[in-house]
Amino acid sequence: MTQVAEFKVVHLYPPYQGKGLAAVVAHDGTKYKCQESQLAQFREGEDVAINYTDESFRSKTGETVSFKKLVSKIVRGNGGAVQKQITKARMDPADARGAFITVILQAFIATGKVPLNAESIFAAREQIGRGYDMNYNPQHADDLNDEIPY
Repeated sequence: MTQVAEFKVVHLYPPYQGKGLAAVVAHDGTKYKCQESQLAQFREGEDVAINYTDESFRSKTGETVSFKKLVSKIVRGNGGAVQKQITKARMDPADARGAFITVILQAFIATGKVPLNAESIFAAREQIGRGYDMNYNPQHADDLNDEIPY
């Protein structure tokens, strides 16, 4: 059963020669065993939260040895505060097309690629619209079914 622990890391110990587990030592002296590859996630002096399990094994002398095995580090983004869920406002596809055309046309006018007369602006607007449609409104799969049956 996984449990959660929050502590300040005091020491990081790589695995002893011939042994497979490294150790993360908490401020209260508790050792959490982990793989050597997991050790890179921690820094001495860092406040962390981890998931761990209590495990045990029987030693060569017959003693039961119990230890705490680190399962995973709990990632806390902004100093441990709960992150807000932000949902982006969705834009209607027709509005997105209009916004795209407006922004691109404005950039073309600002750089002098489109003269300031009605015919040129109208032609550029149509061309930008066709470009948008080619990129963002691909043909549907059922439109591609134009094979001749045998």
